Amino acid sequence: MKGLRVSRFILPILLVGAILTLAWGAFGAKAAISDPGAAGMESVTAAPFLHDFESGIPAGLVGFADSWDGSNSTTTLSYSIIPQDVLQVPETVDNDVLTVTYDVAATIPDWGNAPGYAGITFDASVVMDWSAYSAFSFWWYGGNTGATHRIELKTAGASPAESNRFVYSFVDDFSGWKYFALPFADFDKRTDYNPGAALGDSLVLTEMWGYSVLLSAGTTGTFDIDNISVTGYNPQVDFESGIPAGFVGFADSWDGSNSTTTLAYELVDLPLPFIPAVVDNTALYVTYNVAAAIPDWGNAPGYAGLTHDFSETQDWTSFEGFSLWWYGGDTGVEHRIELKTGGASPAESNRFAYAFLDDFSGWKYFTLPFADFEKRTDYNPGAALGDTPALDLVWGYSVLLSAGTQGSFYLDQIAAYGGVEPLRVAFAESLYLVTEGGTATITVALNMPAALPVTVSYATSDGTADSQDYTAASGTLTFDPGVTEQSFSVVTLDDTLDEAGETVNLALSAPLNAELGARSTAELSIADNDQADVCNLFTVLVDDFENGLPQGTDEDGLTIGFVTWGDFANGTTVAISDPLIEDSDPLALPGQSGPTHLLQLDVNVAGWGGVTHAFENETLDTWVTQDWSSYEGVSLWVYGHNTGATLFFEVQDNRNPGSTTADTEIWSYAFVDNFSGWQYVEIPFSAFVRKEIGNGAPNDGFGLTEVHGWAFGSLTNPGPLSYYLEDVGLMVRSTVVDDFESGLPTGFDADGLGIGFITWGDFANGTTIAISDPLVEATAPLALPCQSGPTHLLQLDADVTGWGGVTHAFENEAVDTWISQDWSSYEGVSFWAYGLNTGASMMFEVQDNRNPGSTTADAEIWSYAFTDDFSGWQHFKIPFSAFVRKEIGNGAPNDGFGRTEVHGWAYGMLANPGPLSYYVEDVAIWGRTAVPTPLQVGFALLDNDVAEGGLATIQVTLNMTATDTVTVTYTTEAAESLNRALEDRDFTPASGELVFAPGVTEQSFTVQTLQDIKYEGEEVLRLRLSDPQNAELGSTYRARLYIHSDDPFNPYLLDDFEIFPYPFKIQGGLQLDNPEIAAADDMALPGQGLFEHILEAAHGSGTELLAPTLQGFRRTFPMAQDWSQREQFAFWYYGTDSEKPITVQLQDNRAPDPGPTGWTLVWSDEFDGITGTSPLPGKWTHEIGNGFDQANNGWGNGELEYYTAAPENSATDGTGSLVITANEIDPATTELECWYGACEYTSARLVSAQKFEMAYGRVEARLKLPYGQGLWPAFWMLGSDIGEVGWPTCGEIDIMEHIGKIPDTVYGTIHGPGYSGGEGIGGSYTLDEGGFADDYHVFAIEWEPGVIRWYVDGTLFLTLTDQDIPDGTEWVFDHPFFLILNVAVGGTWPGYPDETTVFPQTMMVDYIRVYQAPDTAERFEATFVDDFSGWQFISLPFTEFARSETQPIGAPDDGLTLSEVWGHGFILEVLVGDAFYFDQLQLIDIYHDLLLPLIFKVGD
Repeated sequence: MKGLRVSRFILPILLVGAILTLAWGAFGAKAAISDPGAAGMESVTAAPFLHDFESGIPAGLVGFADSWDGSNSTTTLSYSIIPQDVLQVPETVDNDVLTVTYDVAATIPDWGNAPGYAGITFDASVVMDWSAYSAFSFWWYGGNTGATHRIELKTAGASPAESNRFVYSFVDDFSGWKYFALPFADFDKRTDYNPGAALGDSLVLTEMWGYSVLLSAGTTGTFDIDNISVTGYNPQVDFESGIPAGFVGFADSWDGSNSTTTLAYELVDLPLPFIPAVVDNTALYVTYNVAAAIPDWGNAPGYAGLTHDFSETQDWTSFEGFSLWWYGGDTGVEHRIELKTGGASPAESNRFAYAFLDDFSGWKYFTLPFADFEKRTDYNPGAALGDTPALDLVWGYSVLLSAGTQGSFYLDQIAAYGGVEPLRVAFAESLYLVTEGGTATITVALNMPAALPVTVSYATSDGTADSQDYTAASGTLTFDPGVTEQSFSVVTLDDTLDEAGETVNLALSAPLNAELGARSTAELSIADNDQADVCNLFTVLVDDFENGLPQGTDEDGLTIGFVTWGDFANGTTVAISDPLIEDSDPLALPGQSGPTHLLQLDVNVAGWGGVTHAFENETLDTWVTQDWSSYEGVSLWVYGHNTGATLFFEVQDNRNPGSTTADTEIWSYAFVDNFSGWQYVEIPFSAFVRKEIGNGAPNDGFGLTEVHGWAFGSLTNPGPLSYYLEDVGLMVRSTVVDDFESGLPTGFDADGLGIGFITWGDFANGTTIAISDPLVEATAPLALPCQSGPTHLLQLDADVTGWGGVTHAFENEAVDTWISQDWSSYEGVSFWAYGLNTGASMMFEVQDNRNPGSTTADAEIWSYAFTDDFSGWQHFKIPFSAFVRKEIGNGAPNDGFGRTEVHGWAYGMLANPGPLSYYVEDVAIWGRTAVPTPLQVGFALLDNDVAEGGLATIQVTLNMTATDTVTVTYTTEAAESLNRALEDRDFTPASGELVFAPGVTEQSFTVQTLQDIKYEGEEVLRLRLSDPQNAELGSTYRARLYIHSDDPFNPYLLDDFEIFPYPFKIQGGLQLDNPEIAAADDMALPGQGLFEHILEAAHGSGTELLAPTLQGFRRTFPMAQDWSQREQFAFWYYGTDSEKPITVQLQDNRAPDPGPTGWTLVWSDEFDGITGTSPLPGKWTHEIGNGFDQANNGWGNGELEYYTAAPENSATDGTGSLVITANEIDPATTELECWYGACEYTSARLVSAQKFEMAYGRVEARLKLPYGQGLWPAFWMLGSDIGEVGWPTCGEIDIMEHIGKIPDTVYGTIHGPGYSGGEGIGGSYTLDEGGFADDYHVFAIEWEPGVIRWYVDGTLFLTLTDQDIPDGTEWVFDHPFFLILNVAVGGTWPGYPDETTVFPQTMMVDYIRVYQAPDTAERFEATFVDDFSGWQFISLPFTEFARSETQPIGAPDDGLTLSEVWGHGFILEVLVGDAFYFDQLQLIDIYHDLLLPLIFKVGD
């Protein structure tokens, strides 16, 4: 048979007239076909509509009825404008509403007794964006008809007529007005008539066409409607969960007056005229009687009311006004609604009021525009803050009741309303805390659920922490619709240094479908976990309260000294005193000896309260400052009550130059009172956050050079309580050099010089010196003050005639090299010494630098002498300025005490009355000298974004101003990632030099991206800075640019051949290729972009064909697809007019999966290549790098390896195995870059993504594993949708993981949302003897819907089902996955290589095999004839496909169902020299994809 030739665009043209007629008849009066030019998706209105009928019936709003559409129905409908008031404040004078009278026939006789219909509808002329709102609102005057009506919303589609319809049903079972605010989430998809049903199952709020009121068949009545709009609210105070925190009443009689004012309030059940109705709605009931005057307050007017103070300011700039429901008592009196904005607190805020008359009974809905609020003049503590409300700093609101009034009212649903609140993404907190070595979870949040996916890039950068302290993290977070929180992790690295807390900067950038919120930057504070064993606190005392609590006034009238503060108007009380506490008192501090004064803070805090010490001079008349810039933080003792209240310690930093006001910049640290009794608190300055209190303070960073004071306070607490403070101090930076916990090593360097711990003295004169490191328990007489637990000391047994002692000449780990340490940034040295009160001269010495190239003990000696005139332990803290140079004739340099190359220290004495034993502990260096910050140049953002075709502007910055001109070179580079952008296809390469003139800190360059017409998702390229002059490269010398496709995603496009090779199976000698066709090429497709990849199928070389033979190719999907909603299989084909038939074959449904016993081999790699052959590129892709291009530095685990495609890291061995090799490389010579600097290791990581993917079956590999500390081989799988949903939502199945330091154990694990990383679910298998590096073992899973089983050598060791995951989480393992093989080096789980680790290390892969259900898919085929030349769009209706004569064994015989399609393919008649070309295989629907576009074109 010649075959069927279809869809040459002839049939659609012939049918246009008929389809137009059908379309118009189907749409009827329900919707009109709009001009696509006028209603195109390019035209979007961002403002809400308001149909208030004050100017008549708006354009686009019409009625409809079946009787108007030509039927013989009896339906009638009429509508008009009438005057009528609604229950809303402010009232509209002569308000107009739309009144509608209807009588809808039950059926339409001449339309087959179809139900009658009528209603009103509004079609917008352009599509509207409602995504900033949450509800559809209007007033409805019910007729109590008992009829059910529907509100319909029209969304998506090319016009209102083609829109998707969603409805909300309600019963008209009430009389009078009710206010409807219908959440979009409560609308259900319409099923009785919906021309856009195929457009999805949810509202597309960015594409809204209008609304309708649908009246039910067989109903009659009248209704009024008004103020139709969309709206939104910030979180409402609705009293359903009680009275919120901070919401209180107030009255003059409660403030100590003799007034007769009374006020009472309680929660009661009272329904609202509101739809959707709240079951058992709770409202606040208030009764009041406000005195006209207050006699003992000079007859001032009485007052009372309600107030709600927020714990922190809220941003209301996105809203239009303030709303509430008020149930009036018709008292005729005036009350006011008050807003509090600006200022440092609610008590100091600026007040604005709206006055109204309670001249009505029952409920009214107040929607008070912010513009209608007037500044208060009777009482306004923040009056100086301006004449308009600061809506970005809203502290709360009040209801102010007038003097001389009495009555009652109800209150409910208080909220800011109606604004275009932007969707914002921001850090959930401004400060995150983690202990060194832990993993911090950083939460990022949306301020509301989103209708569209939201993405935002995140990145870390060095604060005071660097790459030795944490693993840099960056990437993109994706918020699916409805999801409001996502998180990423920052891995911190443990060390043994006793150091101050350190900080990591966190930043968000490049949001899509949202704005950045206020907290677009945050800080991670890393707390040190390496504490000394003794009470070496290294603090400088600021306040010990031994001199009282002085207070005075400076020349500007500002109170200085110790000052209390709080929201006293709300009932807070604060009092301070300084009691003297004996060491036997229950309030005594731990280890207290003798009496001491404390600061006592007696508080009862309603909102906030505390004490400030504003530093004073001796005469209490000047506000003075202290310089804290060389310290690490603040320390203090706090006595807690375990109340759970929030406590805070604050630092008052610098003021504005010449200031006469209290405008200090406040930096605050909050912590919880979750302890009882004394607790020692250390707060690094990096943990403080700036606190804006509206006092006009500078905003120039936490400089600490002009600290004006400190404060301690509490938020609301269950008082009255007494808090106590003692010893507010400053933390001095300190680093322990020797704590003697690792013994006293000794050895010799290459020059024969003794290193490590060495004794010396005038031994010839009888001096003897011996050293040891005894372990001393905390209860021993030798224990240090406050020692906790056992500790080693340095013991020096000395009998000194002239001189003697011990030196620690710094050694390497192998004790064969004399090394140095850099002490130049410290101020001095400290140690504990145990004195014997002998009067002997003691000395502590520092061995500074040596001569260049020295081979002798010529270190320059600097010495500090002191006297043994004390008994027991004494702590010495010696500034380097106290040391003097000591000439001992060793040829030492004489170049000053530089301390950049300190070679050791010494402790000794002159003649003593020995023999005696001296002890030393915790030799440390302390303090901070001024270390100049280097001038650095780097990218402003690690992740940058641009829309496809756009011009990206890339910012480059200096970290400070420069006095010399700075230059740096910039270049673009192709990224090493699966989604890499291609030069000259996706972007134009850019390079050049940026010049920063003196004083300039920011420059930029541009990258031009290229437009195409294909959806490509997100593509990435790398940006690089190099060759800086007069500056260093900063940590962000590399960055990423993400190009976001602006082309629509076509879910029905099966193959467009832009990614190759594709997973096709070949029949016969056919070979497939993937040529790229330029738009100017003779073979260019009609309408293609600049470049297009196509599929070429040709007979392979080397085989002669004497006659045409049938050859072909086919693709089998990893999981069946549902094609039942489409009508045709279509593609582009390049004809040669050969008259040959081309057969298209479909693989329809299969027989049921027989389970593991019936599975057969469907895919394998036996790795049979010759020696040195790379893995087959048709099966595997190398992932390259250390994770930077994937925004996953260190691959998310702190790994050290750089993955390459080199044979040195992955190649066949010629005997049937693949060898993946981890190598150690020289970082001094490599150009490979890792997150920690120059790379130290290479390895390989192979993925089958886009080449082989699967769902269900048996996956097994025969492997021989590497061994050793820090090795991490794995055979695992990731969900194929990782590019769309990210990890861990895509799912991860670890078939085998192994950490080399545990040689006999492997692990199987799953990771998904809510059970990932360290919370992954799995188990382990341990060999009875030997290790996994000794021989090959077979690792496998059997995977079926809802269950996965793990095996080693055929032994089942783990089974997990969808019931094993945590409650509330999702099983994400019922979709396609791809395979991964890799050997990682280092990471947070396996640890890092050490001196025991041997390289190279290999993972041997004998084979990988996949078994699944046999291919029993029923085959169907259709044929067309190549009887044309050039490109032709072929569309084959599924109705033309016939069952193939040849079928697989066990194939069903139930017709072409299309609900379970397993693949497609082509069968070709091939001769030598034949070539066949295909492109854009897709599914189409003749009506939506072909006819409607033509209909609209004809309309044009």
